[in-house]
Parts: sequence; C-alpha cells; structure tokens
Amino acid sequence: METENGCPAAWDSLFCWPPTAAGSTVSLPCSYIFPFLRQDNATAAAFRICDYEGNWSNGGWTNYSECEKLEFKERDSVSPFAISIILLTVSSISLVSLCAALVVFSTFRSLECPRVRVHRHLLLSLLLHAFMLIGVAAAGLHPAQLLRHADWLCKTLLVLKTYSAMASVHWMFVEGLLLHASVTTSVFDRHAPFTLYYSLGWGIPALCVLIWVVLMSFQWNKACWEGYGHSPFIWFITAPMIIALLVNAVFLVNIIRILIIKMRTNSAIESKQIRQAVRATLLLFPLLGVTHLLFCVNPGGRWEPFYMLVNALLQSSQGLFVSVLYCFLNSEVQSVLRRAYTRRRSSTWRHRSSRVLATSLTTQLPPPPPHEEETALT
Repeated sequence: METENGCPAAWDSLFCWPPTAAGSTVSLPCSYIFPFLRQDNATAAAFRICDYEGNWSNGGWTNYSECEKLEFKERDSVSPFAISIILLTVSSISLVSLCAALVVFSTFRSLECPRVRVHRHLLLSLLLHAFMLIGVAAAGLHPAQLLRHADWLCKTLLVLKTYSAMASVHWMFVEGLLLHASVTTSVFDRHAPFTLYYSLGWGIPALCVLIWVVLMSFQWNKACWEGYGHSPFIWFITAPMIIALLVNAVFLVNIIRILIIKMRTNSAIESKQIRQAVRATLLLFPLLGVTHLLFCVNPGGRWEPFYMLVNALLQSSQGLFVSVLYCFLNSEVQSVLRRAYTRRRSSTWRHRSSRVLATSLTTQLPPPPPHEEETALT
C-alpha cells in the first residue's frame, strides 16, 4: 500500500525536483531542465521514481539518459566550441605574457614608480582573469560533466571569473585616473593615494560581487546559475563596470584635448611628433578598456554568435595587449632589459676569460726544475 507521505522535494546538484506522491514517477522534459541545449527530440525527458515507502529510489538517482543525447549533440554546434577554443588558446598566450611582464616589473627596481605599481595590480587582475577564462574554456568543452557532478565548482568558477573581470576593469579605471591626473596636475607625482586605488581596484569589485552572490543564492535557484545574465541582479556587476569604462572614455577625450592644445601652443611641433602623439593616444584604448564599451550589451538574435566570438577574443587578448604594449614595447623597459643583458653578457665573458687565462697560464708555465742532490766535496 502507498504511504500517506510521499517523497519530499530534492536537489540532485542539477535540478530541484518537486514533491512526488509515493509509488509514482515524476518526469520532466529535457527542454525544461536544459533550456540552453538544442532540442532535437521533443519527447526526451528525465525522471525520478518515488517508491511506496515515500523514499526516492536508488538513493535519489535521476535518470538523465535521454537528455545526455541532447547534450552530446550540443558539442557539434560551431559557436560554443569555437568560443572555447578561442578562450583557451588566446588566454594561455596572455597568461604567459602577463607572467613575463610581472617578472620584469617586479625584478628591476629602477622601474619602480606609482605608474608601474598600478601596472602590476592591473597585470595581476588580468592574470586572474586569464586563469578563469582557461577554466571556463575547459568547462565549455565538457559542460555536462561540470554541471552534473560539481555544481558548487561551476558556481565558484563563475564567481571568480566575474570578480576578476570586474577587478581588471576597475584597475583600468585606476590607470585612467592616474594618467589623467599626471596630464592635468602634478598632485599625484610623489604621493599617489594607493589606499584609494586599492579600494577602487579590489574593494569595490569584491563588495559588488558579494552582494550579487548573496542575491543569486537566494533568488536564482538554477544549476550553475544558468541564465544569470538575464537576472536583474546582474546590474550589480555590469553597472559599476559600465560607469568605470564611461569615465575612462571621458578621461581619454580630455587627454586628447590637452595634447592637441599643447601641440598648438608649440609652433615648433612637426608632423612626425603629431603622428607619435596620435599613435600613443590610440594605444591607450586597450589599456583603459574603452574597446569593451562596444560590446557591453548582447544584441541577441542572429548577431549573437558574432557578439560571442568577438567578445571572447577581446576578453582573452586583453592581457596580451597590456603586457606587450605597456611592458615589452616600452622604451624604458627595453633599455633596462638591454642593460641587464649587457651586464650579464659582460659578466659571462669575464668569467670565461678568467678561466681561459688561468688554464693557459697553467699549461704554459715551465715544469719545476728537478731536485739536485747535494754532492759532498771530496
């Protein structure tokens, strides 16, 4: 006989199943559980069995066998696979370049200044972002396994990725703030307010992400917070980022205005110098993150695949652009590296020369005279 109490609601790390009467089977379409997958079979469904004693059978196991076929077909889609490959490849290259740039900025003390200190924190935030993008790319190649067996890991990865992206944008804002201050006034030349910079770069993103996580945990009960971009809570993340990017755009326009005024007041300015100033200004775009303003809003529809590809390329290559343009192509950094290489080469040459000289002297010295025995005079 059936018991009066049925099976309670249960979370299987992927979906929250409703209470079910004892001795019955609850079935839900795969299209309802996995709205983000292609639905080639409208009748495909997942189910759980509630036994006559009011317990979920098989230890609460859910049969997703029909849905797994849809998930494997999703891998044939060109766009998600291409995005994962772009994220994995370009983020790995960015990771290597960021590590090299951090080593350069941390090793050579002659480069130490407020601007380089801000550069290091920007590189650290981009380094964390590159790590998270690599994790997202790896998960994108095997989405079913990640969602099904480690929902907490998926959410943790999403939180860290969101924080790193937000921190990198805010450190770009700090870069713009410092650059604008250095062009317009010399108040930060000696005593840059790094307490303020740390609060803007690391503190505000941490606070916004914490609020977002709490709201999502209580109000968005979906596997891996699927569809989080459509929730109203996403504005706790996107609004501060958009504001920071817009202010950076204002900084950039004002910097260009000041450069033009300075060039006009100098009658000896040449066209070559004008081109150099314009080129330097254009190089500010990847550092200040203004390029991301064009891709803050997903257009949806037929343009969404193009948006996803370009946005993935921009996000994953940001670290590469910053490390190359503002470290390895910097004339001051190149001069320091050249001097270090020259000293290293000279030291190696002197060491080898001393060894060769010592060996040469050893081989060319005449052998010691044989010991002559004293002869007694007779």
